[in-house]
Amino acid sequence: MPEALSASTAKKRDPVRKMADRRAKSHQAARAKLLSAGATLLAHHGLEGANSNQIAKAAGVGVGTFYAHFEDKHALHRAIVGRAFEHLQARLAAAAAGAAGLEDQVRALVAGLCDFAAEYPDFFRVAFGRPAPLARPGEPALTFSTRGVEQRLAELKREGRLAAGIDPAVAARGAFAMQTSVVLQWLDGKLAVDRSALVETLTRLHPALCAPSAS
Repeated sequence: MPEALSASTAKKRDPVRKMADRRAKSHQAARAKLLSAGATLLAHHGLEGANSNQIAKAAGVGVGTFYAHFEDKHALHRAIVGRAFEHLQARLAAAAAGAAGLEDQVRALVAGLCDFAAEYPDFFRVAFGRPAPLARPGEPALTFSTRGVEQRLAELKREGRLAAGIDPAVAARGAFAMQTSVVLQWLDGKLAVDRSALVETLTRLHPALCAPSAS
């Protein structure tokens, strides 16, 4: 292609590309507003206490924009839970990677959970508070994976550092359920305790630290 013709074609494409970029950014911004507003309404009113019109209004967008992003409020709820799980998983993975030693790793994981809840309280409440609706036919249920903790507990058990009667899968799920339940109470002001005491207590209650093998 001649250089002049190539340059002319690029100039013609520039406005088109810029418009597409603006539309993409606007689309992403509207989705972010809907997720944030939806998290707040669902956290405080539950799935049955909020509707698409209320969520769109709280997000500052039209109801048509809501339906351009989500089929209904159930789809929005699923997206909120999925985003909370994804961001929390990433934060916990980074926290564990930066800690040395078992106790420090546990403390980093607990601190990461508490800090995520404090930073995104409504997302945390929707993801771990109110009972989630049943998955629709063909949709997998959304669950937060504790596979990493389960594998670490299994390693400790093989090394003789975890009591023989402790099941790693049950211990991992049970510890996480206890942690999220307590953190929810802390968020809602039902526990008069500061962050450091919350983190330290939940750390010391973790099965990796409080269930050594019997000697």
